[in-house]
Formats: sequence, C-alpha cells, structure tokens
Amino acid sequence: MDKKDLYIKENLPYWHNRSYLPHYENSSLLQMITYRLGDSLPQKVLTRLKDEPETIEGDEKYRKRIEICLDSGYGSCVLKTDEVAFIVYNTWLFYNGERYKIHAWVIMPNHIHILFQPLLPFTLSRIVEDWKKFSSREINRLINKKGHLWNLEYWDRYIRNEAHYKSAVEYIHNNPVKAGLVSVPEEWKWSSYKEYKKNLEENPDIFKGVIIE
Repeated sequence: MDKKDLYIKENLPYWHNRSYLPHYENSSLLQMITYRLGDSLPQKVLTRLKDEPETIEGDEKYRKRIEICLDSGYGSCVLKTDEVAFIVYNTWLFYNGERYKIHAWVIMPNHIHILFQPLLPFTLSRIVEDWKKFSSREINRLINKKGHLWNLEYWDRYIRNEAHYKSAVEYIHNNPVKAGLVSVPEEWKWSSYKEYKKNLEENPDIFKGVIIE
C-alpha cells in the first residue's frame, strides 16, 4: 500500500485505485461505504452481471445491480448472527470520535453500509482496511474459520449536500426493509435507526449544518 493511503498530512483530496474501483480521499467530506463478505456474490452471479448489456464495472448502474444481488442473501451470511454482528459494531466504536465520526450504519447478513467522516490524518482506505482486518480476525476465531472473510474492495460515495445526506441515511436504515428482512426499519436490530430517530425527534434540524465542500 502506498504511504499516501495511510495518512493525509494535509487536507488535500485525491483519487486512487486499490483494485478496479476508484476511491476519493477527502477528510472534509462524509462518505457512505459499502463492503461485503467474500462469499456474498458467487462467481456465476458476477459473471452474469458483467455479461449484461452496457455494463461498465464500477459504475453506478453496476453498483445498484450488485446491491440488489447482495440483498438476495447469497453466501454464508454470517453477519446475521448477533455474536458476529456485535464484533463488526464494536470494531467501529473503538476509534469513533478519534479517527472518524460515524453518522449512520446497518449490518446486513452479508454486507454493511456505514456513513462516516474520516478525521485527519487518517484516510478512508486506512480506516476501512483496519475495520476489515480486526473484525476478520475476531470473526474467524469465533466461527473457527481461516482465510479472507471480506471482499477486497469496497464502494464509497462522498456526500454532496444535505439532501444527499438525508437520502443516504434513509437508504441505510431502509435496507433491511428493501431486502424483505423486516417490515419497518425499527424491527432490524443491527442499525442506527433507533438512535437516529431519537436524535431527529430531539433535533428536527439534524440534517442542517452537515460538513459539505
């Protein structure tokens, strides 16, 4: 990994590629991240997606097709167990407020969505890599498994304005409903919806003042 991927010495945004997906590093921006288990998309599904007409790997249409497939529940779905989900959640909390600030999250059976802002000098890449590394070790120990747990890549989208922020938060909290796992967001245990709803009731202007550049 390039040393630039680990820390940002100055608040200078830049693009980079870790595999085939582009990633945007900018500590002044909120980022919505999606990462998934390594077995969450069988090769036959990926091949079918790539063979679809007008498919450009990594673009917005491809990402949406991927998320539909993820919601279908392929793979081991080990994140659906409370013990495993807690490891992921606890991993996020460890440096929350120190290396990043978390705004919203959901843990799905085979993937996660999280909205957060990296804090200088830590980069998006460093943060996500550390999450995966620590949680993978602890989860593999729990389920008696060896090898890679997470897929190498992740999707990131920086938040452009307050409307986009609100849309991202709603998407995260409604993902379990969209996937047919529950009928309303508050029924899904592993998300920030209940805390978000409480904060929204206490502060109706919660979406105002989001850091956007």
